[in-house]
Amino acid sequence: MWILYKDNKILIDKLDEKSPEEGLEDIVNRVLQSARNNYFYRLKLFVYYNGKKIPKQGYNVNSPELKDLDAGSWWSSEFKGERIPTLEETLDTVKEHGTAETTLILEMKTLDTGSIRKICSGLSQRSLLSKTVGIGLIHQSVDVRRRFYEGDSDFQCATVANSADELSLAISDPYSSWIYTRYPMNLNEVQAVHDSGKKIIASGPGVMDDIEGMVASACAGADTIMSYYPNALAQRLGN
Repeated sequence: MWILYKDNKILIDKLDEKSPEEGLEDIVNRVLQSARNNYFYRLKLFVYYNGKKIPKQGYNVNSPELKDLDAGSWWSSEFKGERIPTLEETLDTVKEHGTAETTLILEMKTLDTGSIRKICSGLSQRSLLSKTVGIGLIHQSVDVRRRFYEGDSDFQCATVANSADELSLAISDPYSSWIYTRYPMNLNEVQAVHDSGKKIIASGPGVMDDIEGMVASACAGADTIMSYYPNALAQRLGN
């Protein structure tokens, strides 16, 4: 039996009662389609075998069941047949196709045993440490940033500034080389960050969901912009 969770809430708990013509992939896609605005990677899949839940460390994305899932159709028919990539597959793709100075923004949702070593090693082997910035748990916790720094001092951590009031504290953070700003910044604020030797990921409401906010952030000097509309932004910026 498969149990599909989202934010610790059971979405499906009796897949053995599915209709004969409906497979696991059909059910998962149906649920995901109904929650279209939630990204697939934010879902947690737990596997039960003979009534016993397999511990978190007891399954991985290489298992045939997960690798066979269609992880794209819930978003759009254009992505039908896309599979869930492993960390190694993701890093290989970034290495092969990445062209920007900052190629990968890595968002940590969990911090499992050995994950820091695995991430730092994978990035180092592909010469991606200087092209990657860590956010998620990383920008939320100075202790996590410290642990990444101890894992590899070349790993680039971001801290966060949710508002202008938090910017000074973010600039003074000892374990970050980037600031993940979640508000529209002005020229003076951007200059203050750059003067401190740090770089800026522009994001948050009024930026990543608003084309004018993105353009304003770019004009102010943000080093990287997280965008819901990257193609439209590139067109506006003439890239």
